[in-house]
Amino acid sequence: MVCRHKPTSMWAAEPFESRVGPWATQVTRPFVLEETYLEGKAEGEAEGEAKGVLRVLEVRGIPVSDDARKRITSCTDPDRVADWLDRAATVSRAEDLFAGDVAEQTES
Repeated sequence: MVCRHKPTSMWAAEPFESRVGPWATQVTRPFVLEETYLEGKAEGEAEGEAKGVLRVLEVRGIPVSDDARKRITSCTDPDRVADWLDRAATVSRAEDLFAGDVAEQTES
C-alpha cells in the first residue's frame, strides 16, 4: 500500500511501538514505498511525453534516427522530455530537439 499524504508517510516511515492488551510492546518498522512510487510516476510521465514527441515528429514527416529515438524513449526526466515535446512542433530535424540541452553543452 502506498501513502500519498506526505505528513502521514513521514510519520509511518519511522519505527513505532504498538501494544495490544497485556502482551509485550513490539517495535514495528513499516515498509513505505512512496519514493519508489513517485519515481515510477515520473518515469511514466516521461514515457508518455516521449511517445508524444515521436508522434509529433511523425505527423510532421520528420525522420527520426535510431540514435534519436533511443535518446527520446530512454529519457526518464519529465521536464526534459516536455521541452523536447515543445521543440518537436518547430524543429526541422529530430536531432535539433537536443540543441540547448545541458548535457550537450558540457560535452562540447
